[in-house]
Amino acid sequence: PDHYLSNLHVFMFSYFMVGYHWNRYRLQERYNQLTCGTKWALWGASFVAFMLFYVFYDTPDKSIYLNGTCLLGRTSMTAQLLIDMERYCYGFLGVSMVMILIDLLLPYLKGTAVCKCLVDLGKMSLGIYAINHYTYELILLLPISSNYAYLLTLVETMVTIVLIYYVIKLIEKNRLVSLLLLGRG
Repeated sequence: PDHYLSNLHVFMFSYFMVGYHWNRYRLQERYNQLTCGTKWALWGASFVAFMLFYVFYDTPDKSIYLNGTCLLGRTSMTAQLLIDMERYCYGFLGVSMVMILIDLLLPYLKGTAVCKCLVDLGKMSLGIYAINHYTYELILLLPISSNYAYLLTLVETMVTIVLIYYVIKLIEKNRLVSLLLLGRG
């Protein structure tokens, strides 16, 4: 459905399940045993697959912003389901590509401001998700261009994350508010 907390089950649940099973079957231990060359090959394969998806999949008619996720009321529920499955694959490839790249670059980033920022964002991820829900509601009120432009989306995402970072830092200063909104006091 396009309603009733769709952000939770449509956009997060599948990735949560991948992470859960990744941990349950101790796949991180297997991944850590791979050589650096094998990890670069995995990154290259995920990059090529992501680019192929971008060329063939990423069209306005398949955009989540234009056709949503609802199966009901579609002329073809099968076509919508296939589009949704493509979205999950596309997202999974993007996440894999970024995570492998971070893993490969991490030895060179240790002790740098970039590494500290990534660690802080990781620690704040629950707060980012929680606060982003409220900023998303506010963003819907803004006059945003309907152009199909991912560069604009990237800039908006970076600005939103920076703003949320400072909101979380402000919330953390009040123990009760921090406990209520972020689950830690």
